[in-house]
Amino acid sequence: MQRLVAEFLEEGPTQAELERSKREIAGSFPLSTASNADIVGQLGSIGFYDLPLTYLEDFMQQVQALSVEEVKTAMNKHLSPDGFVIVTAGPQVEQKPLPAPSETPLEQPSSVPEH
Repeated sequence: MQRLVAEFLEEGPTQAELERSKREIAGSFPLSTASNADIVGQLGSIGFYDLPLTYLEDFMQQVQALSVEEVKTAMNKHLSPDGFVIVTAGPQVEQKPLPAPSETPLEQPSSVPEH
């Protein structure tokens, strides 16, 4: 995990990864105000944190304006792979390497399992 984070901090996301994340946020954002309770929650947060009334619009514009370099700078500011605390639980077992990725999918079950 530390190696993956270190690599990400060094290389940052690709432009394609950032664009996918922006689309995901833009697509899921309307769900944050899909019900009256969601709207009240958003308004409560805006009031509690003394945010501008345009916060929801501003947020989406700021997300869409992000660059790869800005994301990389923010990640390096707030994350350090050497600062992780590693916790293990359970019995000690021999660690084995993961199998190589397969081009063919695993055989799917013939039916939906019973619950």
